Parts: sequence; structure tokens; C-alpha cells
Amino acid sequence: MAVQTDRASSPLPAPLAEAPWPERRRSGDGQAGWQPPQNSLDVLALAQSARDLHASSHATVLGAPDGDVSLVAFIDYHSLASRQLCASLDLLLDQDAQLRVLLRHLPQRRPFAAEAAQLVLGAPPGALAARLHRHLASLPVLDSLALQQTEARFRLMPAPLGHANEILADNQALAAQLGIDSAPAVVLGHRLWRGPVAVAVLDDALLAQRRQRRPLLRGRLWPGRGGAIGT
Repeated sequence: MAVQTDRASSPLPAPLAEAPWPERRRSGDGQAGWQPPQNSLDVLALAQSARDLHASSHATVLGAPDGDVSLVAFIDYHSLASRQLCASLDLLLDQDAQLRVLLRHLPQRRPFAAEAAQLVLGAPPGALAARLHRHLASLPVLDSLALQQTEARFRLMPAPLGHANEILADNQALAAQLGIDSAPAVVLGHRLWRGPVAVAVLDDALLAQRRQRRPLLRGRLWPGRGGAIGT
């Protein structure tokens, strides 16, 4: 992917707290949220792509590696909406010890977006990759100097170019199968969101996903909900 050389800055991201109109509604428990309709084409595409989508080999994994619910997020470090999504995911991960998040890097033709993804892909899986991701998602300016300083701070080198391009190409192909043309996008169960997603919407969707799996989780605590599942 060709990368432009001009520099651009973005404000520090904050979680998108509320779904934009007309997607905003009140859910049954009184929390703001929105559930997209079950699009039959989306459901079919997600079912056909499920194995590749949830494979960790080409993703940066956050949270519980063996969590009971997996959320997949397509992100671009140069996209403000992606950075807001990352802040929302951090909030969810802080309160949900059983959530597994797979970040699939989908850089667009923006300055240094591909280089930032290449740097994360060069980090060993685990806590270091998670810290590096959060650092990049919070940078006020994404440019060559910021990336050089990040490399020095974390003592890391970017992934080899060929390896990084292979992963990014696979992510682009997977996104195309799902009708995703840019980041951010989120997949949770049979739900697909293209574009910004409010943290309350994701919280509601996680609860709904666990309710669907209720027989499998009977007797366990719902992470972040503070109560045991009843019989």
C-alpha cells in the first residue's frame, strides 16, 4: 500500500457514548442502545467467514485469550472513528474479564496508517502487543516521528514488509467478503456494524450474546454485571 508523506493530526479519542440519530433508541432495560436488524445477507456472509474471522493468527488479541465471547473489530489507527472505538473497547475490557477482542488491521490510504499497523504486527502476542496498540490508538499525532519514538520506547521493530502485507491483504479480503469498505467495523455473533458504534450499543449486544448462550453459562457470573445467572 502506497503511503502519503504529508502529516496529519487528530484529537485524542474518547469513547463514542451514544448512538447517532436515527440509530438511537431505548432498550428494554432503559439503557441507550441500538441493535441493527438481522440482515440475511450479513448473517450468511458472517457464517461463511466465521472460521477466518475468529482466527487469531492475523489479529491482535486483547482481553481474555479464551474468553466466552469474541468481538472482532476492523480498525485503522489514522481514523478518528476507529480510535473512538478503541477507547470504547478499552472500557468494555476493563469491566469484562471474559471478553476476547480480535483487532483486524484495515489501514486506508492515509498517512502512516499502514506503518502503524505494521509496527503492531511486529509485536509478540500478549501484553506487549496490547500496550503498543493502546499507545498508538491514543497518539495525538500519527507521523514518522511518532512511530520512530514508539519503536524506541517499546524496543520493537515493525513486522517484515512481506509478512505485514500478507496479513493486511487477508484482512482486506475478509472485509470485502463482509461488505466492509473502511474501518471501523465490528462483528459480534451474528451482528455486523459498519461505522462508529456507541459503547452502550456494544454493552447491550454483549449482554444479548450471553443471554443466547445462557444454558452454557448457567451458574457462572456475567462479567461486569455483578450477578449469577439464575435457573
